[in-house]
Amino acid sequence: MANNDTKICPYCAETDNKVIDSRLSKDGNVIRRRRECLVCSRRFTTYEHIEEIPIMIVKKDGRREIFNRDKYTCQYCGHQSRSLTLDHVVPRYREGQHTWENIVSACNQCK
Repeated sequence: MANNDTKICPYCAETDNKVIDSRLSKDGNVIRRRRECLVCSRRFTTYEHIEEIPIMIVKKDGRREIFNRDKYTCQYCGHQSRSLTLDHVVPRYREGQHTWENIVSACNQCK
């Protein structure tokens, strides 16, 4: 997880800070870092999330498709079809991630 983003102090908006403590979450997907601003000396917390890239298949004609591990079957009703959509188990507006574990195949009636 390479994250070169500059962390900005939420109190004084400076970028000069140091990491005091780093901890990995229980599930291993988030790193929590306690930081101290070198300008105003206040402490704040940042959370770094692992960004996963979906598995892609490149077809002979150059099209790219997400690998269909669900065998073209709707995971809600069991209907088999080639015209399926992707559905997030935990919706994106509820902070669901666009990851392999959170995406399933769904037919148009169930999405």
